[in-house]
Amino acid sequence: MNQKLTNFPILESNRLLLKRITLEDSHSIFSIYSDIEAMKYMQRNAIKIIAEADNLINRWNASYQESNAFRWGVFLKNKPNKLIGTVALHYWNKGSNSIELGADLIKEEWGKGYAKEFTSLIIEYAFNVLNINRLELRCDPRNLASVKIAEKFAFTYEGTLREYVFVEGKGYLDESVYSLLFREYKSK
Repeated sequence: MNQKLTNFPILESNRLLLKRITLEDSHSIFSIYSDIEAMKYMQRNAIKIIAEADNLINRWNASYQESNAFRWGVFLKNKPNKLIGTVALHYWNKGSNSIELGADLIKEEWGKGYAKEFTSLIIEYAFNVLNINRLELRCDPRNLASVKIAEKFAFTYEGTLREYVFVEGKGYLDESVYSLLFREYKSK
């Protein structure tokens, strides 16, 4: 991706539609990122005002335009205006051909298999469209839902970076690192 992008990719599964997030989605983004429980294991604090949701959306879209990252809104296919989460391919290291997967889901939709469904789409996109060699998943080691996703998709646990990130109000946080290589993906 050396040029500016204009057509944001839309991905579909049986129940989900992954598409660009717009400012019309601010209230849904606010619902996710202002929820203290949902933010418990994130490397940031909960947002407090809707303007912060707008800032997140603008930042995500700018990163896409700069060809650095993708952040999809996760929408229910049968309710295409209902945003239930976000999923990203970000921290793209083009020199090493690696990228990181990240996702957030509104609390009311936890435990319904949506994360598994959109993770499958994103893995396919990373390897088959972007031709990534290394896909990383990083999470707080206490975030058992993320750990289960990494295990489900046969990511290799590489270790935990101890007190790797400092977040005001949360202190120093550990970060577990998982990876899936292209050759491993192809051998499945």
